[in-house]
Amino acid sequence: MPLPINIHDLIHGMSIEWERLEFKAGWNPESVMHTICAFANDVNNWGGGYIIIGISEKNGRAELPPVGIEPDKIDSIQKKLLEICRMITPDYSPVAAPMLYEKKNILVIWCPGGSIRPYKAPEKLAKNSPHSYYIRRFSSTVKVKNGSTDESNLMQLAQKIPFDDRINQNAEIEDLNLTLIKEYLREVKSDLFNSAEKMPFADLCRRMQIARGPAEYLKPVNIGLMMFNTDPARFFRGAIIEIVEFEDKIGDKFTEKIFSGPLHHQLRMALQYIKNAVVKERNRRIGDFLKELELTEGRSTGIPKIRTAMTDNGSPEPEFHTDDDRTHFLTVLPANMDAYEVEADENPADERLNAPGGGAIGGAIGGAIGGAIDLTPKQAEILEIIKNNNAISQREIAKKVGINNSAVIKTTNKLKQLGILKRVGGTRGHWEVAH
Repeated sequence: MPLPINIHDLIHGMSIEWERLEFKAGWNPESVMHTICAFANDVNNWGGGYIIIGISEKNGRAELPPVGIEPDKIDSIQKKLLEICRMITPDYSPVAAPMLYEKKNILVIWCPGGSIRPYKAPEKLAKNSPHSYYIRRFSSTVKVKNGSTDESNLMQLAQKIPFDDRINQNAEIEDLNLTLIKEYLREVKSDLFNSAEKMPFADLCRRMQIARGPAEYLKPVNIGLMMFNTDPARFFRGAIIEIVEFEDKIGDKFTEKIFSGPLHHQLRMALQYIKNAVVKERNRRIGDFLKELELTEGRSTGIPKIRTAMTDNGSPEPEFHTDDDRTHFLTVLPANMDAYEVEADENPADERLNAPGGGAIGGAIGGAIGGAIDLTPKQAEILEIIKNNNAISQREIAKKVGINNSAVIKTTNKLKQLGILKRVGGTRGHWEVAH
């Protein structure tokens, strides 16, 4: 039975990562059983993997031309394969497909990630052999040691099926579109395309692992609905791509384009739209391009408005928080503490001009602005810090002086009232000291 993948691309690692491929020149049932178990456990959520028998390997890569399998041995290998898979617990069945590649017979075993992991397999084919867990580590199959971190990670995956591989109980097998499936198979140049029209639709969906369950209750999995349904948004709210191009910095003026349909269709249409209608200047690096477009911004214009208002007010940047499941959204809008007025100076009079460190600075500044000004040592110290670094923040001043932020705010506000200090440009601006 053909597989839903191009065999040439598979063997050359063009469509599947090398870590998900294992080449074997000959048939070794024990080794194959362990690798099937490892791919079924899918500890890295790669989606399982493929074992290709009849092709040798070097450093994890295929060595061609194929060694091949003797034609009269293929049937016995498949029977033995069925036997060793029955030794894996819980029940697990890969998909095996004999193929002819470069005039040689090979056997491809597709091992999707299992839905009821973790899986165990006998360490040996001998009777009463102990069972162990197996996982893939890079391009090798390894046995999991008891009590190891690998075992702990594997246990945490128990009954945890990635969302795209879960059965969708609200959909029916008829919600999968044969035309879209055939279009995909034709595009990836899968041999399964030639069989798709002839075989029962349910068998085709099982073969592609986009439906699971008994014949009387066969249901599509989520990836099948995302890829092979004309309107995935019926099953997944928000399963669309929205592109919003803002025409001003606040966000009052914008153009919006919505793309729906199968997932891969959405992506292609959205990327083509960006290329044709949005990009005004080419960027060499896609990362910079996405950053310039600010694709993490939502459609709502509220966030850019908030940021603009906070900047104009001289307030710190707003903060936006949510949890991993996005069950809540918290916005923090810090106040501009420079805007607070001080009713009275909290420092006693005996700490003013005559205190050490206050007179020289106070006299110099007083002379510059036309009169003597009494400064406390703390005011003088803060002024000196600002003169040495006019971009320093109030929080940084507090750390240097060893006082809290509130005391710094009161002191700088007092200096502003005296005409000694001025803030220019809000939180991203700088201080100006009268000379």
